[in-house]
Amino acid sequence: MDKIRTILFIIAAIILSGCQSLSATPELQDKERQAPKAQDQSSASGIESKDPLAELVNTYWKLTHLDGFPVEMKEGQTREAHLQLMLKGNKVRGFGACNNFAGSFILNNSVLNDNFSNGNELSFGPLMSTRKFCHSVMDIETGFLQALRDTAYYSITKEKLTLFSESKEPLADFQAIYF
Repeated sequence: MDKIRTILFIIAAIILSGCQSLSATPELQDKERQAPKAQDQSSASGIESKDPLAELVNTYWKLTHLDGFPVEMKEGQTREAHLQLMLKGNKVRGFGACNNFAGSFILNNSVLNDNFSNGNELSFGPLMSTRKFCHSVMDIETGFLQALRDTAYYSITKEKLTLFSESKEPLADFQAIYF
């Protein structure tokens, strides 16, 4: 019985010692606090951010236009369509007008880093979402998720984020919202 307790104690100690948070190091805490900002830049893509006042990551982006048309909340809708790109883990999450969604993103063909020298390239990995049906807003949600799938570039002007297709056509516009 004492052997079993000793073995269990050793296993528990090993498990607990492996659970140290990496973000406890000062270097990682500083990096998380200093999310990279989009910078004025010219790029080979021709898509530029001009005078950005909002950060691409760690910002709540409210969907305002989809394929050139304004997006407004419909009767009975309780939440606005939005997205948030999180620095930690290159994760994206949001609400498509009816369902929550989550996934990953790639910035400049690499994991997110402080080097924006490759231009404003942005793409989204596979997204997962809840599967509720909301008749009045499914067209918005379907278009929104398709815009994310088709995204190849982005630009930020002041507090407005625009997503562009591979052919540099605007897909969706967002407004930075602060709480």
